[in-house]
Amino acid sequence: MKIILNCKELRKKLAQIKGISGSAKVIASFPFSSHFLLEIKGNSGSIFATDQETAIKLFLSVEETEGDAKLCINTGVLYDIVNELDTETITIEAKDSEHVVVKAGKSKFKMNCSDPDVYPQWNDPLYEGNVYTVVLPAKRLLEMIEKTLFAAGESDTRFTLNSLLFHIEPDWFRLVATDGSRLAMITDYEAETPALKDPLKVIVPKRASLGLRKLLKDEPGSVQITITEKLVWFLLEGGVSFLTRTIEGNYPPYEDIIPKYENMASISKEEFRKALRLASIVASENGSVVKLEGQSKSLTVKAESPTGNFNDDIQEIYGEMPESTGFNYRYLLEAIERMEGETIYYRFDPEEKLSPVVLTGDDTDFLYVVMPVRL
Repeated sequence: MKIILNCKELRKKLAQIKGISGSAKVIASFPFSSHFLLEIKGNSGSIFATDQETAIKLFLSVEETEGDAKLCINTGVLYDIVNELDTETITIEAKDSEHVVVKAGKSKFKMNCSDPDVYPQWNDPLYEGNVYTVVLPAKRLLEMIEKTLFAAGESDTRFTLNSLLFHIEPDWFRLVATDGSRLAMITDYEAETPALKDPLKVIVPKRASLGLRKLLKDEPGSVQITITEKLVWFLLEGGVSFLTRTIEGNYPPYEDIIPKYENMASISKEEFRKALRLASIVASENGSVVKLEGQSKSLTVKAESPTGNFNDDIQEIYGEMPESTGFNYRYLLEAIERMEGETIYYRFDPEEKLSPVVLTGDDTDFLYVVMPVRL
């Protein structure tokens, strides 16, 4: 059996699956995740990789072939080979499924392979019980992930917080992330959503969302999200198929923790961002805490540490701010840098300093809630 593939395309496809196949931690618990399945049928081919929790399938064009093939090849080794090559094509030859010879120009590599017949397979999501579908532009889904994923937990023992919540209603599609100290939420009212009797909520692991984000960056078309009880399947218009298992459990009732305040001040986004970035130079040495002090039609941003202090007055505000409130500067910066427009709207409870604060920008579909810190 002999296969001739475009080297540049193969390099790109291997890079796309490397995030799934290349994790040392995953490989230790699931050795098959260091390999991918290469299938060739006629003049078409595909690459399939899984780490048990996520899976990805990519179509691969074939320059030339002699017979069909099914091979289980080490991802990292083949990627390292093609990444060093500057040839236009690469040839893979195999007499059986246990060994392959990779040729490019004058270079030749012999690689050991695993048994392709025992490589894990995933069932077609369309046969996994009740199926619901959401369709929206890939760029929009990427934007929604970018504006929420940063607020998800890192290594919380409550696994549901290390994730994104996909919340679907008949008229809108929403992503939510929270780590318990902050919450980011974005809603799309233009997505094609299913007719539902009850709200549909599924929890997608953070690691899967990171892998999906990488794939969406190269997709100019739309993405179809197929949701079942235990799986979410993302089918990109360009042919990429990405699947992930959902997290079992109950996501926090986020709707109940979003305050509805009447008190609001508006702040110049650029002035606020600039002051926080400067304050972070000092605050990073003292628990990352910055202090916001409101005066009549102005706001002072302060930071202190053993090495010095910082303060900056922002005059471009409208409305009253609380007299003194402390925050983790990173929690503020990460949110406002993702907000659209020129203004940040700051909503708060004037009676309780430690009550959550709600921030929005001119993009009214994106909302952020953050807890103050005790000064």
